[in-house]
Amino acid sequence: MSTHLQYQLEREGHHSVYVKISNETKKEMFLVKSDLDHGCWVSKPPPKIPPGEFVEMATQRKKVRDAHATVYYKVGEDGFPLKFEWKNGKLREPYYNCKSPDKL
Repeated sequence: MSTHLQYQLEREGHHSVYVKISNETKKEMFLVKSDLDHGCWVSKPPPKIPPGEFVEMATQRKKVRDAHATVYYKVGEDGFPLKFEWKNGKLREPYYNCKSPDKL
């Protein structure tokens, strides 16, 4: 199923990366920080993700530089951080990564 954000990115045809994060825990997830080098946010990470729901965000590279995004969410107010990372560049396939503590 395509969302409005996915449709917008497909229509514009830019070098963008669409990211969907699903919270499958029983606690709310809170944005700790987000960084983006050499690109722009098409849709910024929201401040929280309710349990059982998902959020969408997207980045777009500028000119010939790779865009590199990193987003950290914590599970619960005093929870541990989850790191979501992606890159989109001109000459290579997009890169995605997610890291969590071993406790998860």
